[in-house]
Amino acid sequence: MSKKYLIGDKAGKLYTVTATDENTQELTEIEGYLSASLFRDYGIDTIPESGLLMALVNPSVYCWTDAGTPKLKATMTATPYPQVVISENKDMSDQTILGVESVEIDSDDNTLFAVSVDDGVTWWNYVNFTWVQLTSNTSGQTKSAIEEISTSAWAEFATTGMIRFRFVLAAASNYVNEIRINYLNTAGGEPTHKYLRSIRVKNPPNKQIYTLGDTLDLTGILVIANYDNDTRAAITNGCKYSPQDGEPLITEGIQNVTVLYTESGVTRTTVFEINVQT
Repeated sequence: MSKKYLIGDKAGKLYTVTATDENTQELTEIEGYLSASLFRDYGIDTIPESGLLMALVNPSVYCWTDAGTPKLKATMTATPYPQVVISENKDMSDQTILGVESVEIDSDDNTLFAVSVDDGVTWWNYVNFTWVQLTSNTSGQTKSAIEEISTSAWAEFATTGMIRFRFVLAAASNYVNEIRINYLNTAGGEPTHKYLRSIRVKNPPNKQIYTLGDTLDLTGILVIANYDNDTRAAITNGCKYSPQDGEPLITEGIQNVTVLYTESGVTRTTVFEINVQT
């Protein structure tokens, strides 16, 4: 009994297999409709290797015999698309929590992790002693890199009172059993009494160069408070600014914007520069 095979794809195109040399093969598109003559002219004797079929979208294997209904046996191995998992948001605003001491992760060595402190709006990694914002929802760094982040690096970053993790399961062998956040806490779990030491602009506004007459735009600014117990907090919304957000800029040249913040009767100020051009 003669048996021949042809290959199809999602678009309805038909293919046969041709040899490029003694060791390699390739798919070659053929014209025509499924028929006995097409199988006789272009059909191949065995089902091609899976590596060839992976080049097609939704590949199909067609079989023809000159007698009876063919019986096919096939083995399939499927790999799922990478799965992006986002953890729940962990509240760190309790007064007994001074910061993150370290993070421990029970996972395989290849799963990639990222961290967010703004409810998943942006995702970050710590690279070369700097927090770097990620641009892809499947990028990140391994558990060993996350576990090596120092307490001082976490103190620089985790200042918003929240933290969550994202990880990417890209293969069947990837797994994550646990992400453990080790907090720094006050002695005895009692609320700490902290004294406002200073404030600073961690991230300046997105817009820093203006045309004379434009209004000040503070979008993107992040102001951090530093306390005497070595903790930090984001205080952007509680600050006063001079000039104020939305105020027309009528003075040409490089000038300072003053940031003022008061807490428990203590006031601290800082400045950042903008450039007003004609």
